[in-house]
Amino acid sequence: MVNAGILREVITILKLETTQDSYGDIKQVYSPFMTLRASIKYAGGSKTSENFEAFNTKSIVFTTYVRPIDESMRIGWKGDTYIINQMPMVNYDWLEISAERLKD
Repeated sequence: MVNAGILREVITILKLETTQDSYGDIKQVYSPFMTLRASIKYAGGSKTSENFEAFNTKSIVFTTYVRPIDESMRIGWKGDTYIINQMPMVNYDWLEISAERLKD
């Protein structure tokens, strides 16, 4: 069981929504789906290079109560957006989500 006292951070789950404007153009936007309390644990990072540009990646594990979250969603935390790497792991009554920061 997760101790509620360790869920100190506020995260926002972003869900992909598809809309169509008046001209028929289809737009896909990530919009806020739910706001949760979570525990954050850094799982590592790396420095990669693409097209002679250096990028720093940050892997984080978000722990929260069980909610309907899948890989198609994203996580917003402290102004950054994180991509969910794998299906969230359910451990009894809590959820561990492994995510990586989206490149700028």
